[in-house]
Amino acid sequence: MKRLITTIVALIIVAPLAGSAMAYVAVVTTSVAVASAADEAQLGRAVDAALADVLAHAIAFAPTRMTLEGVRVIGDRIYLILLMADEEGEKSLESFSTLSPRKPELPDQIAPGSTY
Repeated sequence: MKRLITTIVALIIVAPLAGSAMAYVAVVTTSVAVASAADEAQLGRAVDAALADVLAHAIAFAPTRMTLEGVRVIGDRIYLILLMADEEGEKSLESFSTLSPRKPELPDQIAPGSTY
């Protein structure tokens, strides 16, 4: 009887974990020198090298999706803001995009539009 109860408890604990998968999503910023942007081909090679460096050193998963979210030029650097996700992370991103934002509930003592 003890063995049966132990087995049931183990199944209750392990069963939910069996169906869940880890989802990886990362936002990474990398940069290239503005001097690398002398011409389009040189800029392309510099960006390719920066992306290869991110894939090799910045993340510990193989992304199935990589999106350029933004570009900023600050000083002598061009900053690239990347969104990366694996297959499960893509599913998470898709489910987030279908959610509608909730209107935040404000306490009675804070008037809308006031700063705090």
